[in-house]
Amino acid sequence: MTVKETFEAMAGRFRPERAQGLKTVIQYDITGAGGCTYHVDIADGHCAVREGAASHPALTLTMAAQDW
Repeated sequence: MTVKETFEAMAGRFRPERAQGLKTVIQYDITGAGGCTYHVDIADGHCAVREGAASHPALTLTMAAQDW
């Protein structure tokens, strides 16, 4: 599975019962060949995955695509 395919599948694998009361934005900066930037907005039991950088992420994870 590619990095992009992982992010495209992420919202469908989200388990809202495990995120009750959680409101956060997590950004993923994947570097190198096949890399990209996505952010995940979790709020009110919902998960939205968007391509690109977030304006104010609570957490940013950076790693090489080959390590993903």
